[in-house]
Amino acid sequence: MIKLRSLTLTAGLLVASFAGAQTVQRTLSLVVAGQVVESKAIVVKGETFVPLSALTRLGVHSSVSGTTLTLGPATVPAVNPTAGGANQREGVAGCLHQQLFNGIWRFKVTGVTPATDSGRPGWAVQVEIRNGTQIDTKMFSTGVSPLGSGIYLSLANGETLNVAGGMDPLVYTSLPPGGMARSTLKFFRVYGVTPEQSAAQPPTKLLFSADPKGPVLNYTPSQARYTVPDPTFRVDLICTK
Repeated sequence: MIKLRSLTLTAGLLVASFAGAQTVQRTLSLVVAGQVVESKAIVVKGETFVPLSALTRLGVHSSVSGTTLTLGPATVPAVNPTAGGANQREGVAGCLHQQLFNGIWRFKVTGVTPATDSGRPGWAVQVEIRNGTQIDTKMFSTGVSPLGSGIYLSLANGETLNVAGGMDPLVYTSLPPGGMARSTLKFFRVYGVTPEQSAAQPPTKLLFSADPKGPVLNYTPSQARYTVPDPTFRVDLICTK
């Protein structure tokens, strides 16, 4: 655990500050760069402490010499960035069945199943959306495209599929605080790919983009505000939480 305002901590003093469970006043859930993590922050005598692992995720370097822990400056924050060269894009990242939060929307992929459309094989991705703000809002008013732009499914062979059809009614549904909506996003292969060939290349990642700086299409933007630099959701469909 690292005291938020400390840059260099002596291990002996750190251990002493936590002596006795009675000094811990309360624990806090921890969100790092928009992603909920399992570790907890604690409050001791009015001071808040966070795990070193949380600072590491934010790019803070650490080193230990004897009984002294030294923290270095943070690099550019990133949340599990995915390699991709010029196409690399940051976002709020997580796994299948894990709830992610970007300051407005709580997003979860609840399942992935095979699907077909006029003989074309593909995949159906079940998602769950919750309004994490204190006001009524809709995805359309927070930069999510009603045409499905920026919604992609990556396959094991590197192929990328666009979401089929528009995002109506999901993006147009106004949700109250805590309100929830479910939807199934469908992605299909090109004609000529057999179901067996499709099954051999299962989906590995879902990219669900939100662009709050995108063009305004005659609508009033929501007063809700994202709390992360890039509110896009990146879901690793191989791992499960």
